[in-house]
Amino acid sequence: MRRIFSRIAVAAVFLMLAGPCASAAEIHVLSPTALAAGMRTLAKSFTQETGTVVDFTFAGAAAIPAMLDGDAPADLVILPAADMDAIDQKSALRAGTKTTLGRVETAFLVKVGAPHPDISTPEKFRAALLAAGSVAVNDPATGSAGGVVVAKMLRDPQFADAKIKLVSGPGAAIAQGNAEVALQLMSEVNPALGIEAVGSIPAVWQTHLDFSVALPAKSTASDAGLAFLRYITRPEAAAVWKSAGLDR
Repeated sequence: MRRIFSRIAVAAVFLMLAGPCASAAEIHVLSPTALAAGMRTLAKSFTQETGTVVDFTFAGAAAIPAMLDGDAPADLVILPAADMDAIDQKSALRAGTKTTLGRVETAFLVKVGAPHPDISTPEKFRAALLAAGSVAVNDPATGSAGGVVVAKMLRDPQFADAKIKLVSGPGAAIAQGNAEVALQLMSEVNPALGIEAVGSIPAVWQTHLDFSVALPAKSTASDAGLAFLRYITRPEAAAVWKSAGLDR
């Protein structure tokens, strides 16, 4: 009988000691919605390899700095590089953790099977845009970082006659028959909608977005956050990002 009680006691102590170690670590990530596909894919494999659970809050890039200043939990933050630099100047980031993530180009989209206009030069791109019966673009008022850079380009008088439609989801507007072509970040393109990219807007128009990743100063899981940062920026992650529309 004593042996039985002894074994039970030992087992109880073991469970008390092992319990905290066995519980999975968890990190909270603030990320632009534009990067959701790549982030989810990498988070799934990271969790499988490490046991660390990755919880996301996806939002428009313009909304994330306020979320970081507020009560939202954050162990990792991803933002357009210029916005990340502004946050860094306020000492809101863990020193030495700001890292380049990659670049997302803006795509010229059409419905699958529709003609692909030549957009290989600035002049040909402008002609294709002006010739389109309607052009869907993300409304920058929604907080879309892609919408902001496209809106900046469209302020050029050369595009004054373009038939622009401000929407939430340019690719979906094509799929639903509400627009002939669209301009949208490559990372947001969903082929399942029956749309395809003709190509990227010529570089002269500067419609790309560079993204950075960093640990917020308020992180409560900095070790796990740093491990995930290194995981998504390692060379082996480049192929996943490429398939999700971001070039490392």
